[in-house]
Amino acid sequence: SIFIILGEERRLVLQAGSTLGRWKLQGQPGRIYELSRSINLSQWMPVQQVPADDAGLVEFTDDRMDSEASGYFRARELP
Repeated sequence: SIFIILGEERRLVLQAGSTLGRWKLQGQPGRIYELSRSINLSQWMPVQQVPADDAGLVEFTDDRMDSEASGYFRARELP
């Protein structure tokens, strides 16, 4: 799990059982979240921006995980 601190803890979870990177985040309903990927923790590339649904659930997919062996991920709530 990756923890995002925005006043309270948010959990970003890699969904098992897939060759693609499938991430789930419990956020705030209607807010937009961005998943970014890095191979060195200093340069971050946006992967996807997704709005949270009515329950606050956000689901991301990173199809590059199939071709790239390792990396770091972060998610942030956009203004």
